Amino acid sequence: MANEPELVRNVVFGQNIEFTRDDISDRGYTRNGHQVGSFTVCVTFKKMSKEEADYMRTQYGFD
Repeated sequence: MANEPELVRNVVFGQNIEFTRDDISDRGYTRNGHQVGSFTVCVTFKKMSKEEADYMRTQYGFD
């Protein structure tokens, strides 16, 4: 299964992990179909072609 941990052995698929906002560093996730975080990717939009940026926006929920 693609979501089974391969390198990390102290977690299992489906396990809930608690963390705080301070534990997160420039990662992203999708909420209600929109990307949250991923600030590094957002910066690279300026260097992407229009086609690449449009693809990222439609496929990954970037606004």
